Amino acid sequence: MPMREKAATEKPLVTFTYYAANLAKSTSNGSLAHSGTSTDAVNGAVMPWSGSVVGIAVSLNANKTAGTLSFSPTINGVVTTMQASVANSASVARATAPVGRHRFAAGARLGCVYNSNGSMAPDGSLDVAVEVYVQFDGVKV
Repeated sequence: MPMREKAATEKPLVTFTYYAANLAKSTSNGSLAHSGTSTDAVNGAVMPWSGSVVGIAVSLNANKTAGTLSFSPTINGVVTTMQASVANSASVARATAPVGRHRFAAGARLGCVYNSNGSMAPDGSLDVAVEVYVQFDGVKV
């Protein structure tokens, strides 16, 4: 098997989707629901193999106009230092990290949270979809 194919099959890059509607100002570690669920009570997606969180991409339904709004992946409920902050007059944000910086073990729960300050606008009408990118270690099936 050529080296490129081996790397792609043994260390796959996969995305997990999270969403929320009507983001509120003055929120600290507000949970986003995992795609396919109707509630954040599911506590995220369970990882079948060990690996690393390597990226996050944020898409809002409208531009943020004021204040701060950021999104971070969580591993077993612990917020990582990876943060995608949405700029004013923007509706997208992203952040990346090298493989190994945000590691998780097989069976870990991957989630996503948001933080906003009291001047974040518009308040209560922004919807978001977030893709969290992971690279799994040495997958062999």
